[in-house]
Amino acid sequence: MLDLVVQIVSYKTKKYLSDCIDSVINDLRGSDISYKILIFENGSRDNLADLEEKYKNKQVNFYYSDKNLGFGGGHNSLAKKFPQSKYLFALNPDTIVAEGATKTLFDFMNGHLEAGLCGPKIFEENFRSHKKVFWPKIFIIKDFFERFLKIKILKSINVLEFNPLQGAAWFFRRAAFNKIGGFDENLFLYFEEGDICNSLKTAGYKIFFVYDAVVNHIYKSRTISEEEFSKYFEESSRYFYKKWPKGDIK
Repeated sequence: MLDLVVQIVSYKTKKYLSDCIDSVINDLRGSDISYKILIFENGSRDNLADLEEKYKNKQVNFYYSDKNLGFGGGHNSLAKKFPQSKYLFALNPDTIVAEGATKTLFDFMNGHLEAGLCGPKIFEENFRSHKKVFWPKIFIIKDFFERFLKIKILKSINVLEFNPLQGAAWFFRRAAFNKIGGFDENLFLYFEEGDICNSLKTAGYKIFFVYDAVVNHIYKSRTISEEEFSKYFEESSRYFYKKWPKGDIK
């Protein structure tokens, strides 16, 4: 049984894939975690032959779809390729995994059997400047003191039960993912965060934010038109609030 399957669904994002894949390989190099990295070309007709050649001797597999299955549909398709893995790490293609992040998330899940999902601290930035940070306010304070004032505070607080987690980097317990049936494919795009977290909590699992693991969401580019964005956002919003009338479960 594999310890971990890393899943990356790509739609018109070929230019980001190599950096993302390399960051995962570099992060896991030297670890005792057995893994596969799975790339799903989600119907955008990007030619990934050069990447297949680059990674042919690595633990990287490529899969293709004739049509766009949506975010959840793409991940559900990949989840069936190696169904016996202990964990599943769903990554956006425009992310870079910081050193030690994967092992930190892996060890956290091993030590917290009540967790169905955990996620890292997400930095959203370009190459020149820090733009936005996604993590709870208590960690914003901690990060400010530690990074800028060089004062260590809240040493015992490295994780926090939290909902929902940002969907750029999700570390699932495979049993939990399977129990909720994976992603709801009625949500073609958008609102997956709330739906996944609500489904896991309803199934009895806890969700955690892990401060010490970092993933950089450095590109954050939209690959669909404004018209498509409006269409998918409206459809997903309508479906989500019909399914979860009270919104996110706290």
